[in-house]
Amino acid sequence: MNFRHFVIALAAVTAGCSTPPKQEPARKPGFLERAWTSAQKGSRSVLDATKSGVGKGWETTKDLAAAPFSKKKSKPATSKFRELATGIEIKPDVVRLPSTRSIEATVSVTNNAERALQLSFPTSQHIEVLVKTEDGKVVQRWSDDQRIEREPSFLVVNPKERLEYAATISTRNMAVGKTYVIEASVPGYDAVFVRKVIVPQS
Repeated sequence: MNFRHFVIALAAVTAGCSTPPKQEPARKPGFLERAWTSAQKGSRSVLDATKSGVGKGWETTKDLAAAPFSKKKSKPATSKFRELATGIEIKPDVVRLPSTRSIEATVSVTNNAERALQLSFPTSQHIEVLVKTEDGKVVQRWSDDQRIEREPSFLVVNPKERLEYAATISTRNMAVGKTYVIEASVPGYDAVFVRKVIVPQS
């Protein structure tokens, strides 16, 4: 074996017997790096919500953009309308059957808030009046006898303003001595309603 072949063989043996380098332990990201990673994830969530129109667990993209790291859902839209007070007055005060053919109900909506409130509706109907039995069965729906335009509408109620609506309720489905609940509400706003109990007499 000449000197050149001896050097090559020695290098091969040395390479085969060498100890592999030690691996350094995984480095834990620092606070700033973790914060930056979270910010990137939050930005991607906002971008995804913008593309789809709605983020997971959020009502609108605006809510997600305002707080991309929060998982708390926004409050229902109807919560701010709890400041609307609804009332109902009926005439005659004593319903006597069969002489009383109908009841005249006056439904009022008053804004007790310090700001104006705007209500939006899918149609021209702004109130609903139901007649229910004591166990909750609907025996009459006021809107069934009304002409309703199938076009969106809205209503602005100024602070301390009181709106009134007149509704005529038939007594044809009522019986003497039974309890009925007259319920007035604003369609689409579950927090705005009022009930009155009547018991027709003979």
